[in-house]
Amino acid sequence: MKAKRDFVLRVLDRGAISLEQAAAGLSPSQWSFRPAGAWSILDVVEHVAVAEPALLEIIRLARPAEGRPPSDPSKDELTVERIAGRGRRVLAPAGLEPAGRFRSVDSALTQFHHQRVLTLEFVNACEADLRNLHTEHPILGLIPAFTGMLLLAAHPARHANQILEIRSTPGFPA
Repeated sequence: MKAKRDFVLRVLDRGAISLEQAAAGLSPSQWSFRPAGAWSILDVVEHVAVAEPALLEIIRLARPAEGRPPSDPSKDELTVERIAGRGRRVLAPAGLEPAGRFRSVDSALTQFHHQRVLTLEFVNACEADLRNLHTEHPILGLIPAFTGMLLLAAHPARHANQILEIRSTPGFPA
């Protein structure tokens, strides 16, 4: 149990740090820059901030699923890499799209950090074997709750990579 918890805590930490670093030191013109057909950096951080509690809630709702296999510990690192990578584009579920909830990246990051504290409290207190419980993800369907936790943990790193893509877009303000 401790090894699983420590792994999740490391991924949570790396994800938060990567998001902070990718969004650091930006001016309003930079975080509001919107490449054609894409989100702005503020949009991205808003999405991460509102997705955090939604992802945690689906993990809290995990239940036994008869006949479903547990998550495979040998695939944890690969799962995290795939989530953080941007090889497969995924549309945000309804309600988790940017909607102008925050006026700045700092305010969105503050909300994310507030939510992340709640996530860390859950991880540190959780005694359930999330590998053997399942939950319904709005895009992926029925998944092991531990996979859901890895998704939650690596989600900010995925969007940190998206922010870096935006920052490298031609026309990004200097």
